[in-house]
Amino acid sequence: MLVTVVGLFALVDGATGCVAAWRAQERGPTFGQALLVLVLGLILLLWPGATLRTLLILIGLVAIVTGAGIVFNARAAALAEDDGTLMRNVGIGVAVVGLLLTLWPGSGVLTVAWVLAAALFALAALSLFLARRFKRLQARPDTGEA
Repeated sequence: MLVTVVGLFALVDGATGCVAAWRAQERGPTFGQALLVLVLGLILLLWPGATLRTLLILIGLVAIVTGAGIVFNARAAALAEDDGTLMRNVGIGVAVVGLLLTLWPGSGVLTVAWVLAAALFALAALSLFLARRFKRLQARPDTGEA
């Protein structure tokens, strides 16, 4: 059941990520990450008999790619020094969690649940932080239209 739920979540997340990447100006890293998550979702749905160990390795690989993407986006974004540092640290944290899941997937379901919860809290904190920052944006770029 857990594999199917995670597979459905990854499928929906990957599909929405592909749509968002398609609409964005720069499609490279975002589109690649969305495709990876979409493939993960398909694998989990087509082979639901996969063990928890395989699932955790796949989730770990996705977390490594996601963390690296956050770090690269932090470098590319024109953020204040503190904001860029925070975003980079969250990306590093997500990548480290992914590395732990990939290297030691058999460390126990309870430990894995705590590690996944920590990663999700880190991503949620980053999402809330960015949402607050974007909400405060007052200056919008001039589109050149009259």
